[in-house]
Amino acid sequence: MKILTDGDIEAFFRSPSSTTDATVRAETRLTIGRWELRSAAGGRRCRAALEVYEHGELLDVLVASSLGRALPCGARRATGDAGRESVAWGRIPASGVLPRVTFLGHGLRRRHCPAPAVSVAGSFWFAHVAGSFPRVLVEAVDGPSVLLRCGRAS
Repeated sequence: MKILTDGDIEAFFRSPSSTTDATVRAETRLTIGRWELRSAAGGRRCRAALEVYEHGELLDVLVASSLGRALPCGARRATGDAGRESVAWGRIPASGVLPRVTFLGHGLRRRHCPAPAVSVAGSFWFAHVAGSFPRVLVEAVDGPSVLLRCGRAS
């Protein structure tokens, strides 16, 4: 299983360009294991959006916003025929600095696995790692650290 790098994801997603007709934009898709990311922008305010799917089912929708803090939005883990993998995603903070993401194990072998957060569409981040981890620690340089439980994929 290939772990994606910043260049892999950025090759698929680019920051939306500003145009006068922003009501409809082409959607960009990237499949990563069981998950699919769809990036688009549109509407009157021309804000970037990211949809996260698992096995074709919509899990989360993120819209670029200048309001509030940019906390992690979600985390999942899966074990199956395609192997074990864990993912996390969220909005990039106003500072533009990507968070530090570490997936954490449990039990006697409390291993941890740092995963690079990569920019998606200029407004969001995504992290992917091989292995099934029950928790993920997301540390922002300009905000609090957040510990999330990774939901189990169906």
